[in-house]
This record gives sequence, structure tokens and C-alpha cells, in this order.
Amino acid sequence: MPNSSRSLQSAFSLLRQTDVQTAVADGSVDKLRAIIDFAPFQRDRRVSVNDQPWFGRGNNFASFNELLAQSFTMAAQSKAASDLDVLFAAAFVCGAHSAVQPNPVGLPNTWRHDITWAPITTSPEVDYTSFLELLGDTSGTGAKTKYTGVWLGELSISGAFGDFINLSYNGGARRAIDSAAAMPAAVSAASLFVISRSIVRLGANPTPVAIPKRWVSFDLTWNQTPEIKDRNGQPAGQEELLCRVDRGDQVLTGSIGLEFEKSFRDFYRDETLISVEIELVSKDTVDSNAKIMKIIIPSIRFDSEAWSEEGRTAILTLTLGDGSILDTGASNEPMKIELTTDIDDTEIFTT
Repeated sequence: MPNSSRSLQSAFSLLRQTDVQTAVADGSVDKLRAIIDFAPFQRDRRVSVNDQPWFGRGNNFASFNELLAQSFTMAAQSKAASDLDVLFAAAFVCGAHSAVQPNPVGLPNTWRHDITWAPITTSPEVDYTSFLELLGDTSGTGAKTKYTGVWLGELSISGAFGDFINLSYNGGARRAIDSAAAMPAAVSAASLFVISRSIVRLGANPTPVAIPKRWVSFDLTWNQTPEIKDRNGQPAGQEELLCRVDRGDQVLTGSIGLEFEKSFRDFYRDETLISVEIELVSKDTVDSNAKIMKIIIPSIRFDSEAWSEEGRTAILTLTLGDGSILDTGASNEPMKIELTTDIDDTEIFTT
């Protein structure tokens, strides 16, 4: 009997592995969210050798193909962005996290998580966690796999009117083993962000101002450009597995689409140093613990401009290329994500 693609489930943990080899306990891989695209992990034979191009054998067919290095690729898992997904993905891509209770007496269940780039001088290696993946019925031809040494390399968040905010992340894993661990019993509760309740503030640094009824879309991508390292001395039976994954360049790129106004175009033409804040709000705003995500970029010089039409409305898209976002040195935070939610800090990045 074939296995339905609809049976795919992918569970993750907010906990952080102590190192690339030591897995998160099965019972703590307990967060399950719906995935928009069919995207199971894939084995990657990254380095192998064979004798196909060698001379002297009388033919050009390989007689051996030896695996030297492998890992597992996490294809882009696309989801409707929720507070839980943002907390997980942003923390593991950016690498630095702290949490406070803004009003512990009045709102005891409200936490604000601050996420920034981890300094590569003190945190040169990425953060790892563990995943469980189920495809099909394990009593038949299906499979349940535990992936360990999982890292996230890239996170994208985008939105346009008429839909939820979209979130997508990708990465990889060091090891895969068959697992008998229980999958979470149900999809984890979370609040979805919607663009219709969101706000964009944009203006000359350091005082961005709200631009209601003018912004059309946004698309931002965080990438820590992970670098896989293969080294000898791995445990017996794991010689072909990677040794570690280092942080590479920490880059934030993207674009913001706006209804045309001369002042917006002048930001690019006049080389204006500007600040941008994108505030995303969940639909359950009647709750005293409504979920809010702020993307704060204090210092930008836009990289390019592009034009398009929406009906007969002129749309100006300003892009952020590699190097557009500046560190002014004042706070050493060229970017920050502030997530206000009822999720506390007892799990995220705990080992």
C-alpha cells in the first residue's frame, strides 16, 4: 500500500543540544506544526569517491563507490507564521536570545523574547536541536526517523495583503536513526500572524514613522550561511558524519513594496540612512496576551529600486541587498526581533 504524502509530520524541540552529537531526549521533541509544502529530510552523499575516471581497467565503469562524508538536508519547511514557529526558527537561525516579563504583575503570562545575531567571536558554532519525522504508518511500510544535530541555516518571513504571514526555514542534520518515539498527539497550539493587523514604520534614522495605507508587501530573509566541517576522529561507526557546523556570514536581505510616494523614492535616490520597523500582530487581539512580533532594523541604505503595477497603482519596491543593513556601533544590534507571547523561556535554548 502506498504512503500518502499527507501523512508527513515533522516535530521539533525548542531545546538546544549540548553539542552536535548529543540528541535532545525523545520526550522533549514535542512541538508539531502544520507544513504547507511536502518537505521531508533528504540524505546527502556529500563526498564520495569511485574509480570510474581511472585508467588501466579496460572499461569506464566504476568498480567501487566509497562514501566519505554525508549529512541530511532539510528542504524549506513553509508554514503560516505563528508565535511558536517564529520563536523557534528565529532563535536557531540568529543564535542570541533573551527573555523578560514586561509586566509580571499585571500580565503574568506575557513574555517578550529578544532575538539578535549571535556574536561569532564567542559563538562560532551554530546551535543544534533534534527533530522527529513520520511518513506513513509505521506498522506497515512507513517510517519514523529521529534527526539529531539539526541546524537551521535560513529563515524567510514574508507577507502580502489577503493572507497569513508566511514563514519558511531550511537547514540540515548530522544523523538519522529509526525511532520508536511517540509523535506529539496533536498540533501544538499557536497564534497566527495576519498582515491586515500589521504596521510598518519607515523613516530617516533614528525616527521611523507609521505609513498606513501605503505599504503593500514585504519579504525578509535571515541567513547565517552555515559551513559544514568534516574532520577525523569521529566515534566508531560515525566516521562519515560531519564534525560540526560553523556560523558563516550573518546576512539579512529582502524587500519592501510601497505605493509610490516621492519621499519613499528619495530615500533611495538621496542615500538616506533610514530605520524600519515591521510590527506583525496575531488575529486574537482581543486576548490580553495578544501576540506581537516586531522586526527592528535601525540603520539601512537601500540597495536598489524596482517598479510594478497593482491595477493602475504604481508600486515601488525598495530592496535590501547584502551590506544594506549597517551596524552603527551604538548597540551592536544591526537587527532585532521582539516577540511578545505567552510562551515562556523555560525551554527555548535550554540544554
